Amino acid sequence: MSKYLKFTLTLFFISLIFSCSPRYETVYIYNPPKSLEGKRCVKDCELKKKKCEEKCKEEKRKCYKEAIKTAKEIYSLKFEEYKIAYNDYLTKYKIYRRELNNWQAKYDELLSNYGYFSRICSSDKKFCSEMSFYKNLLHQHNLHKPKPPKPPVKPDLSEIIAEQKRKMCKLNCNCTDEFNICFESCGGSINIKKVCVENCD
Repeated sequence: MSKYLKFTLTLFFISLIFSCSPRYETVYIYNPPKSLEGKRCVKDCELKKKKCEEKCKEEKRKCYKEAIKTAKEIYSLKFEEYKIAYNDYLTKYKIYRRELNNWQAKYDELLSNYGYFSRICSSDKKFCSEMSFYKNLLHQHNLHKPKPPKPPVKPDLSEIIAEQKRKMCKLNCNCTDEFNICFESCGGSINIKKVCVENCD
């Protein structure tokens, strides 16, 4: 078994194991305080959490708006660079097509000569050296076949927006953590459990 095949199989089995392994999520089980004062306190905690989430949502909305604005500016610059690169590509492509036409004409000529001497070589061996000569020329000529230029990649606005959102909007408002601290300070208790949500036995 080749090293490449072993490596591929190893990757396959690792991905299979991870794709079949169970996925867990953390679940909070809230035990509210029994006193009336404690229950009122929890209501305040819930109100604070709601305000925290609303504030976080608004901050994220503003951040996304700014990220989109930045992304559009980046896209505009990248698109100008792309246009310059594309014009350069078109120039190189024209040169490539001209070189390819010249190469093809020479190839056809060599192939024709090779074919001619191949046919007469079978009846007259003195021409076999000519056949070998043109066969070698064809081989050498193939090694120098022109390669097409690589076209530039057009920028994608949606990809740039997604990237800027990831970079700029790493918001963690900790609303749940703050609520949990508040909840416990009111006299409540919290049980934390890991619950299987996917690929469970």
